[in-house]
Order: sequence, then C-alpha cells, then structure tokens
Amino acid sequence: MRWLEPDPDSRPRLLLLLTRALVPAGRDPFSLVERCVAAGLDAVQIREKEASAAEHLELVHELRERLSGSGVAIAVNDRADLALAAGVDAVHLGQDDAPAALVRSLAGERRLAIGLSTHDVEQAREAGANAAVDYLGIGPLFPTATKGYARGIGAELAAEMQRVAGKPAYWIGGIDPTRARELRDAFGFAVSSAILAADDPAAVVRALRAPRR
Repeated sequence: MRWLEPDPDSRPRLLLLLTRALVPAGRDPFSLVERCVAAGLDAVQIREKEASAAEHLELVHELRERLSGSGVAIAVNDRADLALAAGVDAVHLGQDDAPAALVRSLAGERRLAIGLSTHDVEQAREAGANAAVDYLGIGPLFPTATKGYARGIGAELAAEMQRVAGKPAYWIGGIDPTRARELRDAFGFAVSSAILAADDPAAVVRALRAPRR
C-alpha cells in the first residue's frame, strides 16, 4: 500500500497515528503496531511532536525492521526534512508547516507523498487545487482530547470538504468503531487513541476496516 499508487483503491485506507505517550504503560508500541498490521492496518504515521530528529530516525528504523515485507506505508508528521532524510513514504504537513510546493521541490525526483491537514471547505479546496498535495487530512470530526478540540466539524462538512478537494482524504478526530459506522463517505480514517489505548487494538483495527469493505 502506497499513497502514490495511480489507483486510489490501492492506497492506504486506515492510518495509525503513532504517539508513544498514548500507549498504556508496559506495552511495546512496536509489537502493538505489528498486531494491528496483521489485523489490516495499512499505514503508520509517526506523530511525536516533542521528539528529536535522532528519535524520529530511530523510530523509523525500528518500524521498518518490524514491518519489513508487510507493504505498510510509513509517514512522518510535520518534519519534511526528517521525512526526506529517513526515506519514508510520506510527510504529513499542517497548515503552519512548510508549504507543500516547497517540500515537493526539495524532494526532487524522490517519490515522497505529501499530505496536508485541512479544517474547512476553503482549505480543502485550496489543497485540492495544489498539485504538490497528494492527500488530505480532514477534521477534527468529533471532539478529541488528543488534539485539544472541544468541537468537531461533523460528517456532513467533512464529506463536502472531501468532495471539493477531489483527492483521497483521511478523516481524523475522535473516530472509533461506533462512530466509523456513520462515516461511510470517508475515503479513509486516521486514528490514534481509539487504537493505541484499546484493550485489544487489533480488534479495533478490524472494526474500523469493516465499513470500508
């Protein structure tokens, strides 16, 4: 599974936002990811806001070792420089990060997918028109303590944003298996705490993938 596949149906549909602080004490985050991949997870985004460059590179190396041969795509959050240095599949940018066009220029001939977070229709429209952007993050769908949002944009607005963008979009924010049943218009989901903090993360992955089938 890769974000730059010509056929959108061949691209990842369920993205785990890996933040080690959300993993319960005593659990190995990499073993957790391995179990999730066996259950159908097809992409992992390293999301460590406070981690150093060295820590990011160490995480990428460990993930690659653990997921070798699985076909799972790996992304880095925010840091285009680290994404290029680590040779991951994608970098996901926020609205205040380096412009996608600049990152595309820096990547040159390297096959680096670029995602961009969007929070309203105008941002989604601009991302859709931006040739440097390969996919969108749309949200937050629901209130989420992980990102500090007390309100969500809701499924109706998210669907409109995905429509005007005309590109694959990962809906994010407070998504769990129960809510996922209401979000059949979503191209894909980006999920963190609902998977990482679950008693049975693999079961959550299977439940989140079920509406996509």
